[in-house]
Amino acid sequence: MEVAYGSTCHMIVQCMCSFPPSFFLFFFFLFLHSFQRFLFYATVTSRHLCLLLFLGLLVCAFIRPSLPSFFSFSVRMCVCVCVFGGGGGKAYEHVTQLSLFYELALFFFFFSDLYFSFSFSLSFVLSLYLFFSSSSVSCDMFCEDGSQLGWSFTVTDLLARKRRNFPSSFATALASRSREALLHISRNPTVTKLLTERPGILSELEAPAKQLRSLEDLVLLLRELNTSPVGDRLRFLNGASPTLVEVFGEENVKDPQAIAERELIAWLQLSVWVRYCTVIVMQRLVALHECISAYAQYWVWAEKHSARASFHLSLSGWQWLRQQCYGILYTGWGRYMLQIALMANTHGAFLHRMMRSVVCGIGTLHNILDRANSSIAAVGNDDSWFPVLTDAQHEEARQRVLSRVRTAVTRAVWQLKGSLHVLVPPEDVSGGSARDPQSFPEGGATSLHEVLNLFYVTAYSLQLNVSKLEEGADKGHMPPRGRRWRPVAFFIFVVIPSVAWLAAGGARKLLQVCSSARATLRWMVSNYVVWPLQEVRRSLLGSRPGVLERRRALEEEMKSVANIISDYCKDCSPDMSDANHLEQLHRDTLQSLRMGVMTDDEGYLTINRDFESAIKRPIRSVLFGNLPRLILVQLACKQLEVNRVINVTGEILEENDLNFRVMAMIPVITFLGGILQLSLQNRRVKRRPVILHLKLCWWAVHHLVTFPEMGEISGANCEHPHHNYRDHYVKDVQLKLPEFRRDESPVSTNLEEVSLVNPSRYYHSTYLSDYDQGMLLLLTHHMRRIAMEYYPRYHHLKQYLEDLDRLESVWSTRQQRLSTLDRMWHAFHFLSQHALAG
Repeated sequence: MEVAYGSTCHMIVQCMCSFPPSFFLFFFFLFLHSFQRFLFYATVTSRHLCLLLFLGLLVCAFIRPSLPSFFSFSVRMCVCVCVFGGGGGKAYEHVTQLSLFYELALFFFFFSDLYFSFSFSLSFVLSLYLFFSSSSVSCDMFCEDGSQLGWSFTVTDLLARKRRNFPSSFATALASRSREALLHISRNPTVTKLLTERPGILSELEAPAKQLRSLEDLVLLLRELNTSPVGDRLRFLNGASPTLVEVFGEENVKDPQAIAERELIAWLQLSVWVRYCTVIVMQRLVALHECISAYAQYWVWAEKHSARASFHLSLSGWQWLRQQCYGILYTGWGRYMLQIALMANTHGAFLHRMMRSVVCGIGTLHNILDRANSSIAAVGNDDSWFPVLTDAQHEEARQRVLSRVRTAVTRAVWQLKGSLHVLVPPEDVSGGSARDPQSFPEGGATSLHEVLNLFYVTAYSLQLNVSKLEEGADKGHMPPRGRRWRPVAFFIFVVIPSVAWLAAGGARKLLQVCSSARATLRWMVSNYVVWPLQEVRRSLLGSRPGVLERRRALEEEMKSVANIISDYCKDCSPDMSDANHLEQLHRDTLQSLRMGVMTDDEGYLTINRDFESAIKRPIRSVLFGNLPRLILVQLACKQLEVNRVINVTGEILEENDLNFRVMAMIPVITFLGGILQLSLQNRRVKRRPVILHLKLCWWAVHHLVTFPEMGEISGANCEHPHHNYRDHYVKDVQLKLPEFRRDESPVSTNLEEVSLVNPSRYYHSTYLSDYDQGMLLLLTHHMRRIAMEYYPRYHHLKQYLEDLDRLESVWSTRQQRLSTLDRMWHAFHFLSQHALAG
């Protein structure tokens, strides 16, 4: 059986090896195309790495059997995966800048095999093409959209991120404040006494909301809780939180304490769901606003550049190309350009109306949730300083707490229902909510079941309205796909000719050039990096051999010269017969030789005197005198001086050995210093647009807070409710609510005063409207995300985020927001006047 299996595998391998290499490269390209999102977005795990290693080994084994060892190949593939799979965050934005250098380094140092280098180079080129043609291409870099804001929008990527939670957005910050408000309610002694047996119930209420992944899941849960009988409800809640099963699954509870406890937990759970619904809708609206902004930006550019827009439309499909040909032939070029400009104007106007609806919806939902947080947090301050002594007082306090929680949640649900008309698509002229299953009386929805049913209707309508807005933006107003013609042209005119050249015999020439370049780079690295580093390491860690030996040899040579001088004086001077005198002469001569200066008055002076007298009669001195001996003594002294100079020079060189070794690395140090300087300069250049964008957002927020919208100023004198939507919305919603559920905002606290004083003039002079609030939230959303991305280690980041929370708060007046903006301008360095000085 094993033999048959082995022979079968061998036949399969032989059959596959009979195909040309381009066949396997084609399938390898298909694999890269299929995993392009993984290669640039996903994190490389061990399972993915093993899959890529195994697939690459099979491809290269089929292309050429004589491959390097598996370890070497594994190292190469690991580096490849690190190059192509290391995307995410800011590194993903710079992958096009770094991958080219990585590819050259890998090609020169790792890939010596012809076929592997060929396949890797082609895969690199194709990966660049896939990257350029994928959804991550920014509009102002590869699309002719005339971007003037300095902020790159990625259209398809934004559509893919619609349902993704932004970790640093105003919605998540508001959700955090909502959780703090829910935990703040435990300070109330009545709540503490009601929930004595459930110490962690407030944290447990978050568990059902965390299990919900989208707004559709919440709608499904609310539908089951409203319409299903008790048995089906228990089966549906099986595996959910025990508290949720106990509160919404069980009935027939007769204990008053248990009934009050369950009712309080139910209202608190409903408040968590309201918060979750509002936050999810705001997050989807923020993503939709970015998408609509990108679409509107293109159509505004297309209105100014009709010819280029028509070129993009002609590349989008045969239908558009045929329509353009007919339009140009029958109407002429000028009229057809006017039609293109009119079409772009129509798309832009519709998208701007949709954008206004989205911004108003964001502001309205934020105001609703912020007011609900304040109302729920205020419950924790009631009865905090007054102890409950009797049962009657406890019953009164319990009813008061339940009433306030019920009022806050009911008001939030009713306001959510009243805000449905804001999120209606522009083409829907009915002005109501989409597919409203039921309608409630004006004074109804006071019990838990009614409010829960109302919240289900509201969540369902919000889901449908937001889905309508998303579909309306995606279907009829998406820019043409032909605007990305540059990647296609790059593939046709660069990739295909490169592949043809390599297949026609240019691979050998390319391999020769790369081999010579690799040899040159290896020589440079070996001579300027490896060898100097080894010498520096040897100088730092090793000892300097020969220094002591040379010093000892010089000492012996000095003793020898001293002995020669003392022997000559003993033989040639009759006064040197005393042994003590000769010993003293030897010591003085040796001391002078050690000092390097011949200063003795007897030994060396006697030799010089005799040498001078012998020079006067050289022939006689040679035949009958001591001239040869004197010459030998002089040569010994000169040799000692030369050896001393050589030894001193050698010691100086040995002491400065580290400096000389480092001097050999001056080209490398200069190169690395230049790279470091360029990186720091590049960092400053990249931070400059970030700081300018933060300042632009700060200026926009300041302008928005200082000057209200023009429609709001004239809204009191207009008969159309569109210009005065805030006033009409407040009046409509507040008058329909029962008295105990009316909002406590400055406009609706006293309806008689509203009828006497102009509410629009008073409100817009003190607070922001829904549109202004939505625009402020979007601007602070960008300021928050930029600060979290580029200044995560800033010491005062927490204070910066707190100031943004104060700007976003619905209770902040215009004057308070202006004071906060002025404080931010002077406090934070990236908003100050000297931010660009460095």
